[in-house]
Amino acid sequence: SALTRTALRRGLEVAVTGRSAPPALAAKLPGACHVGLQDLAATSDVIALTLPLHVALTLEAGALQGAVVVDATNPWGEADAAAVEAARAELGDHAGELSTSELLAARLPGAHVVKTLNHIGYHDVEEHGRDHGDPSRRAIALAADDDRAAELVTALLHRLGYEPVHLGALAAGRDLEPGEALFSGWFTSAELDLRRAEQVRAA
Repeated sequence: SALTRTALRRGLEVAVTGRSAPPALAAKLPGACHVGLQDLAATSDVIALTLPLHVALTLEAGALQGAVVVDATNPWGEADAAAVEAARAELGDHAGELSTSELLAARLPGAHVVKTLNHIGYHDVEEHGRDHGDPSRRAIALAADDDRAAELVTALLHRLGYEPVHLGALAAGRDLEPGEALFSGWFTSAELDLRRAEQVRAA
């Protein structure tokens, strides 16, 4: 909801779908267009998954074919832990080496998954955006395997009022997961780069 309201205020066209009935969504998110998942995938430049991880991992394999998908999920609670464990077992990732975004990407073949927007609280999304050039502009990191998807999401983050910092491949999204180096804290772009450098030296 916070992301939708922020995007609408920034002049973006937003379509939404969800588990709530369309009238409830319309009342909650005035200004957004309410469509089905198939139409959302067919007509959107970028699709943001802002739902529990265990729900995201149950999406139909072909539901988001060809779409650029922002993975804003985080593994919280027992249901997510069980879903992640099942996904790892299915892929043979017994050592737990894959990031949760890589697990999601494996469940959504043909989708171009970008990890971002999971390390900012929903209550901050509406308040922390700043215009381009503001020295206090908050940095938002992203990780992706597909360059075009990364470019589209970078442009989206700019429009939302944040400074995108590309970490590299989707595997780097592990650093954005809860408990990892880049998950917590408010960083400018320079501060985020410094934190990453410190992480490399420590490793």
